[in-house]
Amino acid sequence: CFVPLTPPLFEGELYTDIGRVHWISFSLVPVCTRNDSSLSIEAVGRQKN
Repeated sequence: CFVPLTPPLFEGELYTDIGRVHWISFSLVPVCTRNDSSLSIEAVGRQKN
């Protein structure tokens, strides 16, 4: 699934209606590490240095 945030390199947890999903982005569009469908999502995490 795609996350509606675009940090250059960001890693964190997605808090969705089905629970937490770990995700990481390697480019402009963060991509979930699990193949979940589109959800109402809030994302928190930390910038990778």
